[in-house]
Amino acid sequence: MNQWDKKVEFYYDEKKSFQDTLIELIIIKGKRDDSGVQATTGVNQGDGFY
Repeated sequence: MNQWDKKVEFYYDEKKSFQDTLIELIIIKGKRDDSGVQATTGVNQGDGFY
């Protein structure tokens, strides 16, 4: 079990849809790995997302 498995458990909330949880995880991951956000969301580097 890696750190992301634990994070999924920690942030998962049954009241939220799976998609909302996934978006939240992408944003959290994006704070650590900007390239991961760009690859997942299609955000361009020039958008100032980070």
